[in-house]
Amino acid sequence: VVIFDAEAKPLTTLRGSAHDISKWAAMSLDANPDMRRRHRLAKHPEVKEYFRMPSYCAFDQATNRLMVCDTMRHRIQIFEKDSNYKDPQFNL
Repeated sequence: VVIFDAEAKPLTTLRGSAHDISKWAAMSLDANPDMRRRHRLAKHPEVKEYFRMPSYCAFDQATNRLMVCDTMRHRIQIFEKDSNYKDPQFNL
């Protein structure tokens, strides 16, 4: 996911940063033993934190949150804007 400034210049890229699986993913794994085994056998489990197919983004100005729908991983990742962050590059 690329974030642009008001002049359409790229500011940064989000690759995803999930640390746990969603409750819906957990329910899918619990309901499907084969999927659970495949999940445990993943060669590179660290890539699960990244987006697989982000399909929609929405920014909630009331809460300063960016929500990204990650279609192939069946989850929504939520990023909170920190207005007090000292480095402007990361104060999106």
